[in-house]
Amino acid sequence: MKTSQAVGFSLIGQAYIGLIVFAVVLAVSLIFSFNLTVVLYGAIFGAITAALLLCYWLGKGGSFFLLAVMCPLICIIVTPITSFFEIANVLGAFFVGLCLLLTGYRLKKGS
Repeated sequence: MKTSQAVGFSLIGQAYIGLIVFAVVLAVSLIFSFNLTVVLYGAIFGAITAALLLCYWLGKGGSFFLLAVMCPLICIIVTPITSFFEIANVLGAFFVGLCLLLTGYRLKKGS
């Protein structure tokens, strides 16, 4: 069985695929409904989630994992969503922010 750090770093290695997929999802959803506030909320909360997961994977403590798990819920509660397409916007932006930060970490780390 892999440790949480090994699982985390294997996910970091594949984050660029998620970045491509969710960038396409976000681009398609933005065609139907463009709301910059929703996209910013999603991207910011995605980046916060990635930072908290990185802290957990680097051994800073289990409380970071709990905070990372709560971030998507807080994002949905706080974001002003008025249509179905804005849900797609916030989800696409969330995962773009998450994958972008993880990909950036991988590029900075050089592995």
